[in-house]
Amino acid sequence: MIAALVSIGAPAAFATVVSGWLFRTSAAPLWLKIAAPAVAVAAACYAPVAVNGLLGYPAAVAERNLPDGELLAFVPHDGTRSVDLWLRIGDEPRAFETTLSPQMKKALREALAAMQRGDRVTLHSKSSGGGDALGIGDDQDLYTLKIESGLPAKE
Repeated sequence: MIAALVSIGAPAAFATVVSGWLFRTSAAPLWLKIAAPAVAVAAACYAPVAVNGLLGYPAAVAERNLPDGELLAFVPHDGTRSVDLWLRIGDEPRAFETTLSPQMKKALREALAAMQRGDRVTLHSKSSGGGDALGIGDDQDLYTLKIESGLPAKE
């Protein structure tokens, strides 16, 4: 994240300083000399944050803040104890990165088995229904899996 801020933000900040110098030496009104570099600084600060979402990098979220959606794929990283989840929320797929807890591992094993059978797996959080609202208890499940059969019914 820091590398993205430096690699995108540093050239944008340099361009802002150059444009500020040009406006300082120009005959433009004072409000324009102040407003244009200020807008450029704001854009330079916002760009690295917006670019990550546009490029499809996973959004880092806490486990209890995962949105409800259809689970499309996942990649667990046991070394860093994190997992990348691709969820379809409405019509838009989105990538999320969260911690890989033992409960999440168990749920992902169940989801993998269901997805290999051709079933649709939907992730639902329990945070809206009470449960552990403060996130203190580590032994409680924060989400449930809803599995829908992808096969047609027998006649």
